[in-house]
Amino acid sequence: MDIADVRRRVEEHFSLGGKLEATYYGKWAAGTRKHTVVSPVDGEPVADVMLSDTTAYEDAVKASTRAFEEWREWPAPKRGAADQEDRREAQGGEGHAGPRGHPGGGQDNN
Repeated sequence: MDIADVRRRVEEHFSLGGKLEATYYGKWAAGTRKHTVVSPVDGEPVADVMLSDTTAYEDAVKASTRAFEEWREWPAPKRGAADQEDRREAQGGEGHAGPRGHPGGGQDNN
C-alpha cells in the first residue's frame, strides 16, 4: 500500500472529501490555523488538518466530561446496546461523525 492509497482510505473512512476539520465535540469547531501532517515513511504530506484554539479544546474537554458523567450512569445493558449500534453502523460503511447512541450524540436513547 502506498501513501496515496493511505490518503484515499483515510478520506473515505472519515467522509472528509480531502479536508480534516479541527475539533469535534458534538459539532465541529472552526480551525484557526492549518497544519500539514507528513508521513514518517517518506516525508510526503498526508493531510492538512485545521488546529483549533485553546477555547475550542477547553469546550471539547468540558463536553466530553459531561458526556462521560452521563454515560457512566447508564446501566450496562443500555451502554452495550449503544456500542453495538455504533459498531453496526460503522460496519455498514456509513460515515461516523460522532457517537450516535452515546450521551451528546445524534440519537436520544432515553
